[in-house]
Amino acid sequence: MKSSLTLLFIPSVLAARPCPASPQVQWTISEYTYDAPDPTARGRAAINAAVGLYLSTGSAEHSCFGQWPEAWNGWSADNATLIWSSCINNRGRMDDTTVSFAMDWRTRTLHAAHTFVCSDGERKGQTILSGVEVKLDLDCGGDPLRCLTKERRIPVTTAPKTVGCADVSWEVTGYGGLYDLSTGVTAKEGAALFTLKGLDGGVYRCVSDGTGAGGTCEGEVGTAKFGFDKTTKILSIEQTKSCSGTSATFKGAVSVPAFCSTGVPPDCATDSTFWVAGKSV
Repeated sequence: MKSSLTLLFIPSVLAARPCPASPQVQWTISEYTYDAPDPTARGRAAINAAVGLYLSTGSAEHSCFGQWPEAWNGWSADNATLIWSSCINNRGRMDDTTVSFAMDWRTRTLHAAHTFVCSDGERKGQTILSGVEVKLDLDCGGDPLRCLTKERRIPVTTAPKTVGCADVSWEVTGYGGLYDLSTGVTAKEGAALFTLKGLDGGVYRCVSDGTGAGGTCEGEVGTAKFGFDKTTKILSIEQTKSCSGTSATFKGAVSVPAFCSTGVPPDCATDSTFWVAGKSV
């Protein structure tokens, strides 16, 4: 059986791994649960399906949680791309910049990915994207429906992904500016909301269009645009680029991690980084 991963909140300066020619990482998936929405609950729990799991190595453990409107089956509202969600480092070494997962509920397939910086070798200093996917064997029952994996612990191995012109994904950093949008405040036109870093090296400054629901991202070698749904807390990204003379459009969607704690004053994750996959549409 194979399997998957998603996001991590740590400064990238701390996140690095040794890089042989083809770095592979052993993970274990455990405590996987899928919960259908509960009509008796309040708020998002009444309409959203939710997935929780742990991803661990011998030196670190990450807890992962994602949710989406049940009818979407883990896909974006326009059905163009999977919705990625974040994992938090609970304990252990911070070897990764991001750890993330997505769940295709139609096929019961879990996708996982992590990004990290090579600490040595010929690729020293380069950002590497690694991933894996696994079709889950589930036991489901109850009302509302709950599903668990038949195997409590599932070993998987992530393998490096190629990152060429047509292999698009992004790291999102400094996203505290989205907090205002999430609370219903409309950021002024041109207000900086976050930074988008493509794994191809492109860096884009993303600013509000003044509507409170999206904006544009500009970099040295191109542009992108984004939308943010205040209700689902899902950030969508779209970028068009030319590869070998052919223009293609890529879309990505990610459930943005919680912005702030409930403390007084709230602790906002303005320095966090998360990752989102791009898919050609």
